Amino acid sequence: MMTTLAIRDLHQAARAITQRLMPPVTHIPLTVQTAYLTCNEFRMLLRLHGIGMCLNTLRNWLGLPHTALPPPVRLVFADIVPTPWCHTLTKQKGRNGIFNIIPLAYLSVDSQELALAHHLACSYADRLQPHAQIVLDLLIKDRQLSYATAATHCSSQLPRRKYFHIKRRLLNQERYFSWTPSSSR
Repeated sequence: MMTTLAIRDLHQAARAITQRLMPPVTHIPLTVQTAYLTCNEFRMLLRLHGIGMCLNTLRNWLGLPHTALPPPVRLVFADIVPTPWCHTLTKQKGRNGIFNIIPLAYLSVDSQELALAHHLACSYADRLQPHAQIVLDLLIKDRQLSYATAATHCSSQLPRRKYFHIKRRLLNQERYFSWTPSSSR
């Protein structure tokens, strides 16, 4: 006698079997020095490759594995890319507090060179304002950084309020961009 399974159960069984067939993918930990592209920068990189699309199409692809993307887009990626090829960060200044990034290491060598040649990929530390970069460098050395120490290292006047805002934001962002590779997730 034959029994039937729900489609959801069939999908779960197929996913479990295919997960064992796929090669293990090592996730590259995100640090403050990891270069990445935002969705807009990734879209510009695709344009440089001759692939045009709107931002909404790209946002629809974010949840898909990179193997499900159209063939021309798959050529932009490296041979082995983790299934979540795009990291989603929350509580950012991006769209509704959600910010998506694609690490540069997930792209093919040609795409990496093209992105770097057009200044599309930067690290989190490079994207910070000058005061924030100084505070970050000091916080990496000493987590108990005082305002007086930070103010002496800044070339121009650093308001106390701005210092505490920068420090709180940097400490909050460390969960995504760890300051040392060993402490990353």
